[in-house]
Amino acid sequence: MKRVLTAAVLIPVVLAIIFLAPVPVFALFVAAIALLAAREYLGLLKSYGMEPFFNATYIVIGFVFLIAVIVGIQRPGLIPRSALIFFLPVLAIGTLAVFALAMRRSDLRAAFPSAALSMTGVLYVAFPLLLIVETVLRAKFDMRGRMTVLILLLFVWIGDTAAYYAGRAFGRHKMAPRISPGKTWEGAVASVLGAAAVGVLAWQLLPRYGWGDDTTLANWIVLAIVVNVAAQAGDLVESMIKRGAGVKDSGSLLPGHGGMLDRIDALLFAAPAMWYYPEIRDLLILFHIR
Repeated sequence: MKRVLTAAVLIPVVLAIIFLAPVPVFALFVAAIALLAAREYLGLLKSYGMEPFFNATYIVIGFVFLIAVIVGIQRPGLIPRSALIFFLPVLAIGTLAVFALAMRRSDLRAAFPSAALSMTGVLYVAFPLLLIVETVLRAKFDMRGRMTVLILLLFVWIGDTAAYYAGRAFGRHKMAPRISPGKTWEGAVASVLGAAAVGVLAWQLLPRYGWGDDTTLANWIVLAIVVNVAAQAGDLVESMIKRGAGVKDSGSLLPGHGGMLDRIDALLFAAPAMWYYPEIRDLLILFHIR
């Protein structure tokens, strides 16, 4: 019941932010999610015996989103598709700064892994969410960017819901019992089918709104499958991190869902898969799958 009530409150808020909020507000919302998730990730590192660099990591993440918003608003479409032209330099400078701070730690044996894993959190959490912001920034003058974000969320949400109910009803074969005992292959297949159904729906409806009219049904289904498989991999990766840390949830921010990182773990892998869809589509065309 807690899980359902939390979703009932959060989903309308998320949809309102996606479709109604100005771009800076949308970016600020996503940045806040990134900071909350990063905090939980760094907290998990402490269970591994690390001494994470909380403040330095927050500063790097905030700087990444600040640059993205400034550049995106001033020169929409300027940020390249890979979003690496400004992310990698900030990550590199931030990493060097954290390593410099690590030299001041008394326990030098733990200083290096603590610094490295802290900055890994920027790549793990901030970069995928940055791609979501850039999706909207690239298309700030129409609804295509926002609709792309919605489709991404539906690929993840519908797949997750299908996996949950199918797994409870028909799940017999464990997928990764050491990492996530509740996940089954039956649930995984149902998740893929649920995402594919979203792809079919998008193929039918989006051309009416001037988007997707040049995309075939086969491409939509392949996109749905790729994004869904990536989402399931993201879920398993976070489960592995939690299992190693000896905790059930990354936090307790969202009743019934655990922490923020628990809620967006699948999205952290699904967003890059969705982002690189044009390249995937070009590869499909190269092999004459249209």
